[in-house]
Amino acid sequence: MQLVSALQRNNDRASARVAGSRRALTENGLELPSQWHVEVPYTLDDAREAARYLLGLEDRPTAVVCGNDVIAYGVLLEAERSGFSVPRDLSVVGFDDLDWSRHLRPSLTTIHVPTGETWQRAGEYLVRSLAGEQTIMHREIDFSLVVRESTAAPPKSLK
Repeated sequence: MQLVSALQRNNDRASARVAGSRRALTENGLELPSQWHVEVPYTLDDAREAARYLLGLEDRPTAVVCGNDVIAYGVLLEAERSGFSVPRDLSVVGFDDLDWSRHLRPSLTTIHVPTGETWQRAGEYLVRSLAGEQTIMHREIDFSLVVRESTAAPPKSLK
């Protein structure tokens, strides 16, 4: 598994997603070599460039986990342009479950975070803070994996 994340500097969400991915790998006896993690700005072009790099590695990935759905869209586009079939040759996973994720072909497997609840809690935090009331600085929210067409078991042999 390779990882394409948003730039982590000054981005606590990107950093937390990378840390969570590394922790999950470690808990399963795996590690993420440094050359398998690429940080990119939040653009399709930069995500495509990262995909070109990863797909050009001698030990190319069978799966790419992306720090957000936009980055995953870039990886999907570049995989297709490079002649790879998703998910037959490469699985791609995003994070955010943006509306476009269900409409792409292949549709994107992604992590769904309830943005409505997140925005509501942010609004409540602001209102309480402005009113001088005590606020909770950290809250955990539920998330879910939405499995769609962009993931499958790894291929038996690589090109």
